[in-house]
Amino acid sequence: MSNSLRKELLVPGTIHIVISHSKRTAKAFDSNGKMLWKTVALTDGVNDDVDLPGGDTPMGLWKCGQVMQTTSAEPKHIWNSYGLWFIDLIDLEGQETGRGRAGIGMHGGGTGLYNPLADEQPLIMTHGCVRWKNGDLKKLLVPLVRQTQQNGHTAYVTTTV
Repeated sequence: MSNSLRKELLVPGTIHIVISHSKRTAKAFDSNGKMLWKTVALTDGVNDDVDLPGGDTPMGLWKCGQVMQTTSAEPKHIWNSYGLWFIDLIDLEGQETGRGRAGIGMHGGGTGLYNPLADEQPLIMTHGCVRWKNGDLKKLLVPLVRQTQQNGHTAYVTTTV
């Protein structure tokens, strides 16, 4: 990681979300290192190998991009797969693009679940994304990322073992 990126991570107003693959947790921190909240998140892919399409979420540093909300105009399979929210993740260390993968993000939902839009749906494997409970996206993650971005700051995500 470059020195300029290290400094950028500490700029007042930035937030950092640390997602642990082995613990299946997500913790949000402000730029002073104060933990804002902790919840569950899953980085397990349907293919166990991070180098395969549909594999685990690659480890590394990401920047939150666009926050998208699905609408009733979307096809049902979009709602089933992603739930109501999708936050684009932009790799900052080549951990995604270096593996020939593209389109990783954070979302809820879950095709095949009884109700993939429920706030407390069970977490199921993804195809490389980070899966959250819909309620945690709605109450914790989306408001934090949106507020951070609206204030002109950056939301970072680190995926770890």
